[in-house]
Amino acid sequence: MNGQGGIANAQYMAKEREAFFRRPDRGGTTRAVAAELGLSVDSCYRWRREAQVATPRGKNRSYAAEDKAEFFRR
Repeated sequence: MNGQGGIANAQYMAKEREAFFRRPDRGGTTRAVAAELGLSVDSCYRWRREAQVATPRGKNRSYAAEDKAEFFRR
C-alpha cells in the first residue's frame, strides 16, 4: 500500500457517502439505495445514525387472515 491509501480511501468514501445522502431524497429504503449504489448496508445505516437522520416509516402493513394463516403454516 502506498502512503496515500488512507487519504484516497477517505475521499472515495466521502463521494460515496454524498451519493448515498442524495439518493434517498428521491425515495427508496436504505437497503435499496445501498444495493443500487453498491455500498455496504451497514455503512449506510451507520452514516444515517452519525448524521442523526431518520426516515419516516411507511404505513404499517396489514394482512388478510388467509395470508396470516399461510405464513404461520410454514
